[in-house]
Amino acid sequence: MKKNGMKYVLLVLIILVVAVALYFIFFKKNERKNDDKPNQAQTKELAKGLTKEDASKLEKGFYVYYDKNDESFCIYNDRSKCSDKRIFIKTETEDTKAYFEYEDKYYFYKDNGKIKVYDNDAKESYIIDIKDDYFSYNFEVDDVTKEFVGIIYNETDESDASYYSVVDGKIIYDQNYSEMTFLSKDYLMGTTYNKNVNPWIKTKVSLLSAKENKKLKSYELKKNQDGYYENNIYYQLLRNEKGTFIALSTFIDATIY
Repeated sequence: MKKNGMKYVLLVLIILVVAVALYFIFFKKNERKNDDKPNQAQTKELAKGLTKEDASKLEKGFYVYYDKNDESFCIYNDRSKCSDKRIFIKTETEDTKAYFEYEDKYYFYKDNGKIKVYDNDAKESYIIDIKDDYFSYNFEVDDVTKEFVGIIYNETDESDASYYSVVDGKIIYDQNYSEMTFLSKDYLMGTTYNKNVNPWIKTKVSLLSAKENKKLKSYELKKNQDGYYENNIYYQLLRNEKGTFIALSTFIDATIY
């Protein structure tokens, strides 16, 4: 009877040892799998219009300073108006051109015949898939999501405006409107002028999709009894935690209606 009890205890111990061994084998296996998985920042899909630049072999570069409050990049060329806090952006050449800075997140510049953006959160530079010889560039960042989503540009000083989606890596609007205004990652505004009569006469404003070539709403400006068109009519977005609201507004005597 005593021998049977010992055998029973020994069997239980063997089962426990095997169970513990299997647990640790399974746990370590899953732990290695989790370690092999990239983190959320790594898995974030890169915009199709961006190519990550390999800066490991770059030795040239320039400093970007913060403002006096150390909150955003300094907009002044005069260093005395900036703080001592700074970042260093590596470049291919010393002949660079600064375009635009957004808060302390993005810095847009031209380097070696390429339009680039430095993402201060990722600590990386990206080459933007757009020509470097256009007349003007407006780099558009959504104020709510802080996402760089597109570029409104003019090929020449006389051409109509175009919109390039950095997210999708393609031109959405190719000189379809006289002027274009960025509203958000989802919306743009296109302005039409009666160039055949007078290049300064605005005749229509349109609310546009920023993701496809699609007119969502439009408003034809009206003429008064003297034959003059309405002025300062435009679409704008009112955004809060409840959502996005679209408004057709006018600006009269420093008041928005």
